[in-house]
Amino acid sequence: MSKSGLPSIWLEDYSSWGEWDSVRADVAANSLLLNEEDYLHIHKPKRFSLRAFCSCCSEHRDMTFDWSLTFAGNGNLYIAWTELLLCQVCGMNSRMRAVWDFVANKLELPPGAKIYLPEAITPGFQQWKRRFPSAVGSEYVSPDVPAGSLHAVGTFSNVRHEDLTQLSFADDSFDLIISQDVFEHIPDFRSSFAECCRVLRKGGKLLFTVPFFPDQKMTEIRAILLPDGSVHSDFPLEYHGNPMSSGGSLCFQHFGWSMLDDLRAAGFSQAAAHNYWGPTFGHLGSPFFVFTATK
Repeated sequence: MSKSGLPSIWLEDYSSWGEWDSVRADVAANSLLLNEEDYLHIHKPKRFSLRAFCSCCSEHRDMTFDWSLTFAGNGNLYIAWTELLLCQVCGMNSRMRAVWDFVANKLELPPGAKIYLPEAITPGFQQWKRRFPSAVGSEYVSPDVPAGSLHAVGTFSNVRHEDLTQLSFADDSFDLIISQDVFEHIPDFRSSFAECCRVLRKGGKLLFTVPFFPDQKMTEIRAILLPDGSVHSDFPLEYHGNPMSSGGSLCFQHFGWSMLDDLRAAGFSQAAAHNYWGPTFGHLGSPFFVFTATK
């Protein structure tokens, strides 16, 4: 049961490919049932609103759905559920609200906790800043500016520049790091895991989302940054939305279960995938995960 008094969205936790592989046939069968139930929600006009509880607002809100983030493949229609069902008040989509729910219902953090997010100009960061007034945010401004320097970005002033592979923060600076769909855009993602571990206090957590492919044992490297700055890829280049660039950000990898091993190799004592689902909270589609790593 969540603090809202409604059923929890959290289903099961997995710490390795082996744990997942032992149950994935059953999970796949259950996911078919969950997705059939979800179909009842989307068998509606092209655009509609679902009334559900928003963990960020702590209120029932209308959450919007349209078909703009869907794609076809292998004869099937795939819906980008993690990016959809935006709360019409706070603006957070499904995966963002799942992260918020995890902090609210699974972590005991006071308002004065020290948290860091590698985002600063997003509406989501403003929500986290409201909850944790001392929260520090950053954007990747340019490779040519010093880490920790401040810059004007659009209508924003004093935007901090940080490179997740070379953070300017001291060791043991934060209780929590929240990263939302960032690591897939970092060629040397293992160095960014190590840096996050370095700047967390003992017992601190890295809490994050990434595009994740649960049928992949290994992370698939889709693009490589060469020493001269050019990109090599044997796949079609894939770009995702980026608030800092109208051209988007290149996706360098599709993460699989080996990501949890990479987190432990980077110095974290524990790493886990947390499976969530729940129409009551506006989370449709299955399976989707939020990830944690504990120092």
